[in-house]
Formats: sequence, C-alpha cells, structure tokens
Amino acid sequence: MDARVCPQCGDLLHRFMIRMKHAVVMCANDKCMYPFNTPGGIESNLVYVEGSELLEASTKIEKPPSRH
Repeated sequence: MDARVCPQCGDLLHRFMIRMKHAVVMCANDKCMYPFNTPGGIESNLVYVEGSELLEASTKIEKPPSRH
C-alpha cells in the first residue's frame, strides 16, 4: 500500500501542522475520519517536520493579493 494514500477511502494523505515542528497525517477527504477512527488515533500519526521542510512549504503558500 502507498503510504501517501488513505487506507480507508483511497484519497491522498496530507500532513497538517499542529505545532511548530509537528504535524498529524490525516486524510484530506473531509468525509473520511482517518486517523481519528483508528485504534492508535492521531498519536500514531504524529510526525516531526524538519525546519528545512517548513521553509520550503512556506515559500509555496499563495499570498493574498495586496489591496491598494
């Protein structure tokens, strides 16, 4: 099984930041409860995010258009 695919619905898994260097891996499908309905819950899906990954991700965030 591909680690980037939800084991319950087949949609993509994403890392959602919950603290400065910690994320929880969750299904992007808002109808799917993974990992909240698993025996390990979110505790088994916590991951450490390296500082370099944070910097790279922050440069990809779309900035809202400036108001003049």
